[in-house]
Amino acid sequence: MKYLLIKRSEESDSVWYSIYLMLFPVTYLFIMTDYSVAKFSAIILLVWSYYLIFLKGNKEPIIYLMLFSRCINGFIAPHNMTVYTIMNLLTTYLPICIFLSWRILFTTVDDVKTRLLGRYKFTLLYCVALVAFTFVDLKLASYAVTTRILPMLLFILACLVLRQDIDSNRLRSFFRWTFIGMLVAYFLPNHADVARELLQDGVVFKKPVVANQYFILLEYFRNIGIFWDSRIVGIFSYLYLFLALYNGGKYKFVDIILATSVLLTSMSRGGIIVGLLLLLIYGVGTAKMSFAKRMLRFSAVSIMATIISITFYKSPLGEYIESFSVISENSAMMQREGFSQYALAAFWANPLGNGQGYLKSPIKERSVNVGDVTYDKVSDAFYAILLGEMGFIGFGLFILSILEILFHRNPYSLVLLIGFMLQLIGTDVPDMGMYYFVFLIILSRIAEKQIKSVVSERMPSVMKLAAASS
Repeated sequence: MKYLLIKRSEESDSVWYSIYLMLFPVTYLFIMTDYSVAKFSAIILLVWSYYLIFLKGNKEPIIYLMLFSRCINGFIAPHNMTVYTIMNLLTTYLPICIFLSWRILFTTVDDVKTRLLGRYKFTLLYCVALVAFTFVDLKLASYAVTTRILPMLLFILACLVLRQDIDSNRLRSFFRWTFIGMLVAYFLPNHADVARELLQDGVVFKKPVVANQYFILLEYFRNIGIFWDSRIVGIFSYLYLFLALYNGGKYKFVDIILATSVLLTSMSRGGIIVGLLLLLIYGVGTAKMSFAKRMLRFSAVSIMATIISITFYKSPLGEYIESFSVISENSAMMQREGFSQYALAAFWANPLGNGQGYLKSPIKERSVNVGDVTYDKVSDAFYAILLGEMGFIGFGLFILSILEILFHRNPYSLVLLIGFMLQLIGTDVPDMGMYYFVFLIILSRIAEKQIKSVVSERMPSVMKLAAASS
């Protein structure tokens, strides 16, 4: 009888949790149809998330709120800067800060030795370097506090205090529901007009944003989704795809289709390349599969990729497809060459680094020529920016930190690591604030889980050898 009551309670909790997750796409669809209604569901979401975090002890809603924050902050009281700031604190910073502050009370010296000095020593050194390079010019470095420094400091604290894995199945459920909402909204007839109006009217962010950057040839609107940025949509699409391929499960193919569909509609070149690499590994299969099954899967993935490429190339998006080519004059790398040259010139002038914000702070006057356009700051060239601002020491620590966080011997993880590091040539993912924190914390938990499983598999054989030798 007690077992039946417990089972019935768990089933009830599961139903309510599903309803909770459904509120995310519902709120987003309200925004894309009549955003004046969205504030009611957004408030319910915020209250429900706090209930799950602080009364039920769930960690995952902290991540949900961070990822969905831009669909809450500006819609509770549009154009009210005070409310926007308060909501930004409530969705992005307060839950994680309270959680980490509470958990750090139970941290021991041994935790510091094993979790930080043992597992994340280069990441800790990189965080020290991030803080140290702010003192070169505190005024210029102020921009980097929320975009680059705070996310890494919170990440290193999370690595210190987290003793349990994040539930990747719950994360996939969140992505599944929100990606369904993003796809439905994307194909609404007036989607582009509504999104452009909300951006230019200053509802989504504190100030108006020119929406032309989200258009391809000014005819096709990128899927900017719940993040209101197509590049971030691309990043979390391939992260979602990675979770589906890595963990499998009964919704595996649904997740693959959803992640791939949103990834393609984002038109994020770096994200699409990483996604295609992951699908390629999936197509090749594993050594445990029969050769026939591996070839069948590889053929299916190859045919799908070919059809998609030909369809896009024959359309007005042919010029966009051409931009994937490294040798093309219209390539994404060529479009960002001016940024890289400007940043590298700063590096060669001072290889030890010019300080945080030297290339990206909006308060410094610059004239960066990229093609026929002149910009006032450097972006979309993270490696070159890192060299220019933090020198070869900061650059080296960053590379070691990324390898330390993301590297383990699972083929999907290796491909994601390689793709991500290639993507940084032409993007600035580590400067996207708390989204980068979420990206790192999810992948680091998976890496630690993989490392623990490898250690536990090897332990019995090691113990047998030790017993035999004695």
